Amino acid sequence: MTIDDEGVMALNGAKVTMPVKVKYVTSGGQSQFAIDANDRLYSWGNSQYNYGHLGHGDLNGRDTPTMIATLS
Repeated sequence: MTIDDEGVMALNGAKVTMPVKVKYVTSGGQSQFAIDANDRLYSWGNSQYNYGHLGHGDLNGRDTPTMIATLS
């Protein structure tokens, strides 16, 4: 995964835009996590394979970066 100067991330050719500048990102097989410049944590991905472990308190997948409210 790469991040350009404007905070746009690219993973395997797919681009993801964050609402704010990103300072750190990591990804696994089916999930991605990012920390923004204000130290807020976001996650997105397919919860089918990670059993809902995106941190949002449900089993739903997320197609776009979603802030994890309980940790931000």
